[in-house]
Amino acid sequence: MLAILEHEPTSNRRLRQFCVAVASAVLYCAGAWGGAAEPADSVQAKVKLAAVRARIAALTNRLGDDLKERDALSARLRESELVITAKRLRLDALHTAQIGAERRRAELRAQQAATQSALQGQRAALAAQVRAAYMIGRQEQLKLC
Repeated sequence: MLAILEHEPTSNRRLRQFCVAVASAVLYCAGAWGGAAEPADSVQAKVKLAAVRARIAALTNRLGDDLKERDALSARLRESELVITAKRLRLDALHTAQIGAERRRAELRAQQAATQSALQGQRAALAAQVRAAYMIGRQEQLKLC
């Protein structure tokens, strides 16, 4: 039983030591009383010893169950942390892509504004040429020889 308890984590070492101390004290007392006591006391001591052993076994089982539950919860926590980390990385990537898309959209808007400005300039120049041609009229220019 001590070999099983030695493989457990140190967080429960005090409980283990307490259980071992109680068991040792009971065995010591039972041994000291057993030689000098009457058979009725021996039976009573054996009953007490069995009760202590049952209590130790119950505590050991409960401790084992608690450790299993803790390990399962630790595994779930680790899985959750991994999922959160993956989602955080995905969010960072999406944020970076959003910044790039916004930058590209700003560049395209600036290019569109420049193109619109150039188009308006060309329209104004064309309108001036059409106006000048209209004012000159349909007269052909004389050619001087």
